[in-house]
Amino acid sequence: MTRTFSLTGEGDTATLSASTESLNFGAVSPRTSRTLRITLTNTGRVPVELQNLTLNDDVYFKAALEGASDSKVIPVHGSRDVLVTFSPQDTSTLSAELSITLWNEAQPLPRIRLSGIGAYAMAQLTPSPVYFNTVPRGAPTTLPVTLRNIGTATLTVSNVIPNAPFSARPSQGTWPIDIVAGESRTIDVTFTPEVEGPVERQLTIISNSQGASNVQLTAVGTGTLPVLNLPGGTAIDFAAQVQNQESPPRDLVIKNTGLAPLELYAINSPNNFCIYATDPNGGTACPHSISGGTLQPQESAIFKLTARPTEVRAIVETLSISSNAATSPNLVTLSVNGTGGVTTASTSVDFGACNLGALVERQISITNTGLTGDEVTALELDPANSPWGSEFSAQLPLVIPNDGRSVPLTLRFHPRGNEVSQRRLTAHLRTRSGQTLTLTLQGTGTSSGLRVERTDELPFNYALDFGGVRTGTSSALVRLRLTHTGAPLGGGDAGTVAAAPVTLRSMSLEGADNASFSLGTPSLPFTLQPGGSTELTVQFIPGAEKRGFSAALRITSDAAGAPSQVVRLSGEGRDHLLFLSPANLDFGAQVAQANTKVTLPVDITNTSIQPIDITGIAIVGTADGAQSEPSHFEATSARGTRFTLQPRQSAQVGVAFTPRADITSKAALEFTSSDVSSPVARVNLAGKGLSTMFRDLSRTVDFGTVRRSVLISRKLVLTNDSTRSIVLRAATPEGAQAHHFHVIAPAFDAAGRTLAPSESVTLEIRYDTAQVATSEATLVLAVDDQPRAAQVALKGVTVENFLEAIPTSVDFGWGDMGVPSEPTRITLTNKSDATMRVSDVKVTNPAFELSAVNLPLELAPGEETTLSVTFRPQAGGPMTGEIQLFLQDPQSPALTIELHGQGRTLESEGGGCGCGAGGGGSALLGLVGLAALRMQRRRRP
Repeated sequence: MTRTFSLTGEGDTATLSASTESLNFGAVSPRTSRTLRITLTNTGRVPVELQNLTLNDDVYFKAALEGASDSKVIPVHGSRDVLVTFSPQDTSTLSAELSITLWNEAQPLPRIRLSGIGAYAMAQLTPSPVYFNTVPRGAPTTLPVTLRNIGTATLTVSNVIPNAPFSARPSQGTWPIDIVAGESRTIDVTFTPEVEGPVERQLTIISNSQGASNVQLTAVGTGTLPVLNLPGGTAIDFAAQVQNQESPPRDLVIKNTGLAPLELYAINSPNNFCIYATDPNGGTACPHSISGGTLQPQESAIFKLTARPTEVRAIVETLSISSNAATSPNLVTLSVNGTGGVTTASTSVDFGACNLGALVERQISITNTGLTGDEVTALELDPANSPWGSEFSAQLPLVIPNDGRSVPLTLRFHPRGNEVSQRRLTAHLRTRSGQTLTLTLQGTGTSSGLRVERTDELPFNYALDFGGVRTGTSSALVRLRLTHTGAPLGGGDAGTVAAAPVTLRSMSLEGADNASFSLGTPSLPFTLQPGGSTELTVQFIPGAEKRGFSAALRITSDAAGAPSQVVRLSGEGRDHLLFLSPANLDFGAQVAQANTKVTLPVDITNTSIQPIDITGIAIVGTADGAQSEPSHFEATSARGTRFTLQPRQSAQVGVAFTPRADITSKAALEFTSSDVSSPVARVNLAGKGLSTMFRDLSRTVDFGTVRRSVLISRKLVLTNDSTRSIVLRAATPEGAQAHHFHVIAPAFDAAGRTLAPSESVTLEIRYDTAQVATSEATLVLAVDDQPRAAQVALKGVTVENFLEAIPTSVDFGWGDMGVPSEPTRITLTNKSDATMRVSDVKVTNPAFELSAVNLPLELAPGEETTLSVTFRPQAGGPMTGEIQLFLQDPQSPALTIELHGQGRTLESEGGGCGCGAGGGGSALLGLVGLAALRMQRRRRP
């Protein structure tokens, strides 16, 4: 039995590609290696089996398959990497060729070129050696050394091995450092001498430098030491000195006789001696330690020593000088004999409280235990410029015998001025023998004030207004209380002191109308203890009808700061019985809004001793013509328009004002009564209506025309035109372009800002010009009770350029050589708000001809003009050019208009067609056009 199978297959050629045709290893140091990778990819449709990798130079270059070497088959679309290693042995330029063969090779494979350079690194030091000269012991000094790579490979410095007292580190970063060929790095070499004398050391630089991996750096320096010398010796003996008194100064001289700077860390004196950097200033301080600073070689310093013995005996103590000298600390012996002198048992004197202008005295005891008599000659106060210095004094001179008895010294405190406070000073009592006794003086200047007030606790500002009183009668008595008001320190706390008594010397009535007032006083003179008080009475008795009675009550005393006080007295004598308050009612400026009414009260008082009937209340016009507007006012009374006022009784009538925008209104509130002498009484009324809360408000803020991205802002002044204080709220732009405007200053917080009447604030508004646009919005101004108190229109236009051209690019198309085209018109427009001056117009290509322009060309805001340009090619082919318009800068055009055209050449009738531009379609069109032109020429007569 036979079976038949259909077999099919397709033969194909093995195909192999490499990732590169050449491999450059660059610079590699001799006796080192660098490995690069080549990827072989099977790009065919059958597996590829590698046969061999062959190098024509296998000394410096090696090649091997990466991975298992026994499998050399690369499947379809698979790949294998070949690792190629370059290992130069010297500094030459080397090359080789890598060949790849296949077992089933059907086509030649490309050969891969290999190249590389044997390079080396070499270190060069500058300077070498490095010289430090002289350096003080223990003071590190650093110098820079430049390390340059003069080789061809990268120089790697692993470390610099220190060699005491020298060390080194990179100026930047840490070890190791790499230096490419031809570059430099800086290392810092530090010298820290530990001993005196010269020293030279070798520092080893560990690197890959050719020929020597360890480069030697020589460092040379000399260590020096300071030497502390005391030219005046190591002992200072002071003359006998009075106990607790400072002696005249003695010099302590310190000199540096060494070669290094001498650092004086501290000079410490013992308890019975004082040390100063300069001459003592006579103060109370006695410093026992100071810093001496630095002395250069052969430099000296002089310090001042004083003796201040605290005991009566022979005193020997030691002064210590600490420094960087090897002999530190250096010691100096100090000695002094303490003796007796002038002393006082008191170290402070408190004068207590003393009224301003008074004098108080205190005494202290002074004793002389010295060998001879003495005398206190002067009192000096510290600080000398104190404003209280003149308030303290002493009864001098004071003789003090040396018999052991105490002598009293009188000190005085006399506070002046009007400052109520405690005074505290330091006093120095100077004696003829040069001794000083130091005391603390203090005292309190107090005020013995006299306060005048009403006993009924009504408001009182040293003025009594009795108002209207019917002639021939007496007003009610007004009682005034006079109180002694001391002002000791501490207020009412425990331990405060009281001021001195106040004596009331006289009380009298003065002025032209003093006879119309009556005064009742206590028996004078009268003494008030601190906190005590007394009373007096004042009464007004007008003898005739008069509006302006005036007099003065004068009170004299010995109160500090105010020995004479005056109370102003006033009143009115009245025959009319009704008193209206106020006589003129002014509503001020009010913003007119729907249903807005402002109401103020008017008080009507019966000043007579008989009842008065009110028979009518009405709003009437005035003689002010156009401003007489009684309809703008309205009177309201809880008691109606007819009622009776008992003697001294009052009633209140409300008057409402309805403001009209930009109208000043006047009228009168009229009362009719049973007062026979004055049956009609009036209160004048006035008010002003405002259309807005803000005076002279600009209704439009126009930013004009602005170039894009140019910052611009405008000011808007808001002035409170009303008669009350208003609270501003945030000003907010509204409208489609509201986001183009921003109020940047001031920014009101939630509490707002209060503007008093006629006070102003300035808003700064910024126009956002980030995009080309015509912007309009409304700025809404708000106050506390009016969310739309006023509106301001905001306008602005943002353009890309103030000078606009339409069109900005002109393409003339094809044009015959030497034949002008039809002119094209270009419209120029001034988009700015100012006159624009075009100083020059240039055309960059003569193929484009511009009609004459009268220069300079000035365009008013919004004005237009026209340029006419023609294309007349002089050769074939595409042509471009520009019209450049210049304003102020002659080098940089403000506006450029692009010009384009194609030049076309025409030959004779027998010569065919020549076109400046090639191409099938364009050439064909050119031939058709040429044929038509020839036909036209033949038809001409």
